[in-house]
Amino acid sequence: MDFERRFKEGTKSFERWLLKGAALLLLLLILTQALLTQPEFRNILSLVDRLEGTPVAENEPAAVTGDNAETVVREGYVELSIIDAKDLTEIQVQVNGDTVATLGKAATTVRIPVREGDAVEIDGQVPEQNIQVAVTAVSEGILYPQAGKEVTFYGVPEIISYITMQRD
Repeated sequence: MDFERRFKEGTKSFERWLLKGAALLLLLLILTQALLTQPEFRNILSLVDRLEGTPVAENEPAAVTGDNAETVVREGYVELSIIDAKDLTEIQVQVNGDTVATLGKAATTVRIPVREGDAVEIDGQVPEQNIQVAVTAVSEGILYPQAGKEVTFYGVPEIISYITMQRD
């Protein structure tokens, strides 16, 4: 019986030391994780951060030179007209998928603002007969589409052109 009593007392004290050690390790883990959120301590505690060098967020922005200067956005216009249509069905003129004007009974000619790389297209309901749409004018500096280009609208989306502008 004496052995059982000593065993219980010994395991009880061992269990207390074990719980205190686990609590201490948990506290150290939380403290270490909290310190890793601070760049100064993270650099000391983490070998990886020391080897990676300076974080990108702390770098100064590069000076803007002629090679990497921000490009100037050029704007212009394209004028579209219905040139041959017996049935003046409403046709939507779209730039990059967004409707910007409507050709039809109310207006047979529209002038739309465009930028370099814009996709100009026409879309609408299927007409009774094909409709001829022409580029009647473009602003200075636009290479494509050129004035005089004609597109036939059958009732399916039709790309007139992607805008290409002159470079300096």
